[in-house]
Formats: sequence, C-alpha cells, structure tokens
Amino acid sequence: MDRAKEWGGGQKVGRVRTTGRRGGHAPLAELHEIARSYVNYLQPAFKLKSKTREGAKVVKKYHVSATPYERLLSDDRLTDKCKKSCGKRSLRLTQCSC
Repeated sequence: MDRAKEWGGGQKVGRVRTTGRRGGHAPLAELHEIARSYVNYLQPAFKLKSKTREGAKVVKKYHVSATPYERLLSDDRLTDKCKKSCGKRSLRLTQCSC
C-alpha cells in the first residue's frame, strides 16, 4: 500500500512530511518565521511610484528603497505603542546581523 494513501495524502517538503502521524510543521514554521523577519526588517525593496508611457517606451519611477518596517514607521496612522514594540524586535534582529 502506498504511504501517501495510508497517511491521508499529506504533502512532502524535501524529506519532511507536513501532515500525517509524523508531521513536520515545527521546522517549517520556524523557517517561515526567520524568512519573514529577514524580509520585513532587513531586506530593502523598491516600490513603484508612477508609470508613464512615452510612445512605445514605458518610464517607471520608484520610491526610495526601504524595508517594509521602515515604511511602517513612516506611516502616521501607526500608534507610538506599536512603533515601540516593532522597534524592540528590529533592534534584536539588527544586533544579530552584525
């Protein structure tokens, strides 16, 4: 009998099962958390400001490169309490990346 049928057809990621009797959710969740923190706090990205067409050519203009965390801090709708809690997490991550 096929193991996928026996365990309910769970997906495999590499050699780790994500469902079934021996599910591998914890390592994948940990990896996702690390990747999410890296992208949100340390990896800057360009955001498109405008696009204009000049004949056949399209001219794109971008905002200054910034991380999602920096964009969040520049938003006026965010409360000071939220800024402080995000700042603590950012401080821990930037100290580790040195």
